[in-house]
Amino acid sequence: MQVLVRSLLAGMIFFILVFPVSSYSQITIEDTDIPSTVGTELIYFDTFLGTPVTFPFDVETTEPDHYWDFSQADTITGRYATDTYLDPSLSPLPDINLLVKSEIEFMPGLSVVRKSHYNLSSTSMLLMAYELYAEPAMFDSLFFPADPEWLGYQLPVNYQSNCTSTSYLYQFTNGIPTDTTYNKTDFVIDGWGQVLTLYQLYDCLRLKTLQYDWDDIQGWVDPDTGYYWVANDIGAVFEVPTYYTEQGQKLET
Repeated sequence: MQVLVRSLLAGMIFFILVFPVSSYSQITIEDTDIPSTVGTELIYFDTFLGTPVTFPFDVETTEPDHYWDFSQADTITGRYATDTYLDPSLSPLPDINLLVKSEIEFMPGLSVVRKSHYNLSSTSMLLMAYELYAEPAMFDSLFFPADPEWLGYQLPVNYQSNCTSTSYLYQFTNGIPTDTTYNKTDFVIDGWGQVLTLYQLYDCLRLKTLQYDWDDIQGWVDPDTGYYWVANDIGAVFEVPTYYTEQGQKLET
């Protein structure tokens, strides 16, 4: 379940297909940079869900005023997916002002959907809960409320504006409570510069995440490392949510 929870909090590697950028410099990410208009659709490229992929690019190196070239990332097998921004009043939860439906075709005729329920303010982007289901319905629907709310971003985001989020995720399967996990994520803004994706060049901040398991004896253990490149007006334009080395290979899932 830890693998499932982690993949759903982040999604896979993607590159957004919208919005040109006119200047290249150190930036600040504010709440107005998070897409929120109802009806907005962002199309992105996604690696195969849950499949480890050998990653041929250097995502670890970072520094101020750095240049990352991921323009050949379409050489990794994947598919396109869509984020749709829904009317927040459709959420059954209070205090939701951002509702995002992320849909990817897992196989012909079957889409996997993640619906994320957020509270967005000038100081934070909080994940209140998310749900996972299939269209058409082919497996149990899952619902994960967070307590306290899981911190997606502490706003505004600047170079070296680091923070930590700790919360419980309660799993409901078809409305019945079935599991609880304890989660901690460290957020480290460890670089800034320009990132070249398959589509265009962006000013960006580089975000590194460390997501931990809880062990009743040892405490927080086994952090998974993720990397995100975040731009104005869009959010993350490129991300590798789980990155690790196994037998000398650089892999992402």
